[in-house]
Amino acid sequence: MQLAPWLLALTVGIAGGPAIADVLDAARTAREAAVVAEAPRLAAERWTRAEKDLQAAQRRLERGDTPGAAKRGVEVEAAYRDAELQALRNRYLSPVQSLLVTADEVRAKRFAPATLASAREKLAVAEAALAANRSAPRKAAASIEAARLEAAYAVRVASLAQQIESGDRTGEEAILSLEAVFAGISAAAGLPPAPVAGDDEAAQSLIAGARALRARAERAELELAERDRQVASQEDELRELDLQLGGASAERDRLMMSVEAQRRSGEQFAALQALFAPQEGTALRQANDVVLRLTGLRFRPGSAELSSRSRPLVDKVRQAISLYPSAGIIIEGHTDSSGGEAANQRLSEERAEAVANRLRNSSAFPTLQIQALGYGEERPVASNETEAGRASNRRIDVIIRTRQPTGKN
Repeated sequence: MQLAPWLLALTVGIAGGPAIADVLDAARTAREAAVVAEAPRLAAERWTRAEKDLQAAQRRLERGDTPGAAKRGVEVEAAYRDAELQALRNRYLSPVQSLLVTADEVRAKRFAPATLASAREKLAVAEAALAANRSAPRKAAASIEAARLEAAYAVRVASLAQQIESGDRTGEEAILSLEAVFAGISAAAGLPPAPVAGDDEAAQSLIAGARALRARAERAELELAERDRQVASQEDELRELDLQLGGASAERDRLMMSVEAQRRSGEQFAALQALFAPQEGTALRQANDVVLRLTGLRFRPGSAELSSRSRPLVDKVRQAISLYPSAGIIIEGHTDSSGGEAANQRLSEERAEAVANRLRNSSAFPTLQIQALGYGEERPVASNETEAGRASNRRIDVIIRTRQPTGKN
């Protein structure tokens, strides 16, 4: 493609005089940045104006007016920078701006003034972040997303307030709708319900429960990371021993057995997890033990008699135990807090024994030692204030006592 004469002169110069690139170098750099930002497409008007200004600077230089061309070059650079920023805004901020237009349409200035003002403030922050990171717009992504969420929130709040004022929805209906959302969140997390209609104590309880769940998840992540670190460290030791001793070392053999045992343990645990659907049970690690928390076993109300629907789940428990042929097995029974403490204790013991007997009577485990224990309502894993929490507490825990990894299971 043949370049236009004025653009070609950017690099070749004019008859013995200084090249335009010498006095318009900054403008040329700004032009390149605008091209990268797709200014010709996303900021066409400003791009066209900058292009005309650059041609004017070119003509001045051709006439020998170098100082005038340099002065005009400063303006050209600013024009290209302006086109670049406008293109970036159109690309990354248009969703936020569209939401703010919608907010105006639903009269957010009247019905949600504080939220609307917050959205505009966040948009200003996003614009500043984008301007400060033109060459790396992703660095402004968090600010842009915060502005988008706040603008969307302003639209929702204004729409809801408008519905209430117009009579399409009562205030009570709006509150109860929010209550249902919070109740669903609480139930899913196994936490007590937290009414949003002014019950600060319940709300704080929900917040505390959510924080506890997050802390538990973070601890689990740290434990897994530490386990991975230990395996990596042992592998490093093995490589070092190989270098130093050529592999002929009792210490090397010990480390190899430990690494292999940990790998096999991970594979066993993954296989066990794959056996159970979420509604049937969850596999957990406790130090060197594996806990199979069964919430899907069904007993007749107030009885230790297993429902016939529980037989497939008991069969899966047998498969899980068979993954650990030399492990000790403890069956723990647990109840919720409904009913008397003594009755709950007795019921948990009877249910644990019923499950243990089902496993003992299996020909797959003729010599397996299985211990049955009941803890009643002493060890809840969720709040007893909700039906979902009580259902989680009515459970059978199968404790698989695996050995310390030494190369044998």
